[in-house]
Amino acid sequence: MQARLADLETLRGFLTDWGEGGLGAGLRRMQQALDVLPRLEIVAREAERATIASLQRMAADSQVIYGDEGQLLRADLRRPLKGKLEQFRRADDALYYAMHRRLAGDEAPWGELAAIRTGARFQALNQLKGLPFISPAEFNQVALQMQTLERRRCREFNAQTLDSFVACPYCRFPDEGAALADLRGRAEGLRGKLEALWESWQSQVLTEIPALGERRRLLTPAHRSQIDALSQAGKLPDEIPGEVLEALYELSSELQAVELNVTELAGFLLAQGSALTIDGLHAGIETYLADLLKGY
Repeated sequence: MQARLADLETLRGFLTDWGEGGLGAGLRRMQQALDVLPRLEIVAREAERATIASLQRMAADSQVIYGDEGQLLRADLRRPLKGKLEQFRRADDALYYAMHRRLAGDEAPWGELAAIRTGARFQALNQLKGLPFISPAEFNQVALQMQTLERRRCREFNAQTLDSFVACPYCRFPDEGAALADLRGRAEGLRGKLEALWESWQSQVLTEIPALGERRRLLTPAHRSQIDALSQAGKLPDEIPGEVLEALYELSSELQAVELNVTELAGFLLAQGSALTIDGLHAGIETYLADLLKGY
């Protein structure tokens, strides 16, 4: 009977430690963290890898105790186990917080992407992509890649999040962490693609100007002047002024010459009455031109 009472007391102590003492929660959290560590290791720096290895050793030492029923039921061995679990949690939280901040949080070089998006090259290409002779697919792909990376930025995570989760529930870092591991290098690659695209589109625009020469005479004098200046310069300005852009779009539009017969116009206006007011004259001209332009 005495032995059974002792066994019950041992079991009661274990169950208390497992629940109120946090042993069960600590072991579950360790197992969850161990599932995340290999994915963190993929994007970790050398010092971070050393911390991951230390955490894995700590977990292995803990398993020696919780993997043995006899040791787990001994209160004197559970005490150091609980200490190891708390030590593991603190070290794991510190590692995850720092890596999240460096790769998905505010310390990541998001400014590199912002600088590209607001830069002259991106803005100029974004303005030119609507020209009929330009294929925007490659530019749109680069813009989509930038957007995908920018969406990986996490602003919701904080230290308190780790009170309930072993990994960020908002961005799920380190899932797809490789995309953020060299964000600065990726930004440089995107910048290179935009430069190559600029050279290609610039060459295409300058080639199209003489090919559309028949439409030049149909441009407004101001736009014709802008197109002539572009042809003489042999290159596009890094920052494309609005009037240059308007001239390019007008040149590439379906311009057609329309012959205006002044005699017919005069006859049309006289038919409206022999004494037209200024407003009546304007309305008459607009009506005549609207009829003339039907079908164009």
